[in-house]
Amino acid sequence: DTIAYARGLTADELADRLVPTLGLEEDGANKLDFGARSFEIVFGEDLLPKVKDADGKLHADLPKPNKSDDKDLAKVAKTRLSALKKDARMTASLQIARMERAMRTMRPIAGSVFLTCFATHPWMSHLARRFVWGAFPSQDALTSSSRGDGASKTTIKTFRVAEDGSLADIEDQPFTLTPESVVVLLHPLAIAKEELERWGQI
Repeated sequence: DTIAYARGLTADELADRLVPTLGLEEDGANKLDFGARSFEIVFGEDLLPKVKDADGKLHADLPKPNKSDDKDLAKVAKTRLSALKKDARMTASLQIARMERAMRTMRPIAGSVFLTCFATHPWMSHLARRFVWGAFPSQDALTSSSRGDGASKTTIKTFRVAEDGSLADIEDQPFTLTPESVVVLLHPLAIAKEELERWGQI
């Protein structure tokens, strides 16, 4: 709280900026190399890593090396995955709880912060892709809506974070956040019924 106050931030705003990258920001960091084979690191809804093979099949852990694999590379890959699981497990529940709190309170997130700390963050993006987000043109518009004397559910611009970190609307068209935009994590009750049903299908 003291550090946040000194920087003119709330504790949650500081926490947005302190989410670890777990080393996933490096080129090729989502790949585990066995030499003859490679595996992609993916994250489940619990934010814990799994591996996907060339056929797209998910595995909770790396398979044992076969004769065509490089034993040294396989050992390095296994060590790296174990470390990643440990690091992710230490903070995953914290990040999920923060998102639950953000949904309950409709905590405003500046558009620029959302892009760097959520949409394109090497680790947090895996969680951000699982939500429907709402964008307001300004803080005033959000405040007016929360009081019930301004924008209704139908005027909230909803969007999602796509797999490549870009933003997409309900028509799966590119969505752009302006510098003045304020983003909130939307509770289902804050979304118009027809739109909620369409998002559910997506």
